[in-house]
Amino acid sequence: MENLKKLVKPIAVFDAGIGSYAWARAIREKFPKQDIIYFADRANFPYAWKTKEELKACIKGAIERLAEMGASLVVVTSNAPSITVVSDIKDECSVPVVGSIPPIASGVAASKSGEIINLGVKILSSLPEFRFFVESISDGAQIHLVNAEDLVTTVESGQFITEPEKTAEQVKKFMDDVRSKYPNADVCTLSSTHLTWIVDIFQKVAPDMLFINPVDRTLKKIEPYTSEGSGMTLSYATASEEYPLIGLQLMFDKLGIPIKLVEVPAV
Repeated sequence: MENLKKLVKPIAVFDAGIGSYAWARAIREKFPKQDIIYFADRANFPYAWKTKEELKACIKGAIERLAEMGASLVVVTSNAPSITVVSDIKDECSVPVVGSIPPIASGVAASKSGEIINLGVKILSSLPEFRFFVESISDGAQIHLVNAEDLVTTVESGQFITEPEKTAEQVKKFMDDVRSKYPNADVCTLSSTHLTWIVDIFQKVAPDMLFINPVDRTLKKIEPYTSEGSGMTLSYATASEEYPLIGLQLMFDKLGIPIKLVEVPAV
């Protein structure tokens, strides 16, 4: 980890899978000289299946690890912990923390029909905190919570890279089914970091629908913490028997993303 000493006030981004690299990529595009630490906590995938206490422990553990690496800000890009535990633990953390929440409010503001489709995992939609969050920002709009867990699995497995045509067919069938059920919806919000990887496919199969990416809102929140370094990105990951490091590294290789993952012990 010698290279960590070369970073200037790095911003760290993490979740439990490949999803958070979309945030690292977006930060790099908007702030080219920002130093970044990317962390994939694969050993704890998926976050949404953990109890609240388990989630607090692993999220706080990851944040403190990144703080020890020198992060000046940590971005939690996963929706489940951002909604359920970030507000409870951020004051206890030794570094500022920013969560990522579904961009449903932006969807409500953009919709002309007053009907919104929100794509996420089923367990997130069942959380009382998430239900309260949706109700508090609905402003009279109809918000349809749709389970997109199969598409999240498609991204996490790397199928969207190895079998792009099959993935496109899967997304088309999924959107056709959703739109037949909610024909008046004109905006679709993404509530999973994984889905940002296939937003181009969504837009291609449903070009008349507006898809709102949660990354955009997060970029505005982190701007005050940005700084000018050398534009370096260092990448780390935990691993498990089910999610070995080599699987994630191969996905990045196939995406043509020139990063070298360094394995660190599970939190």
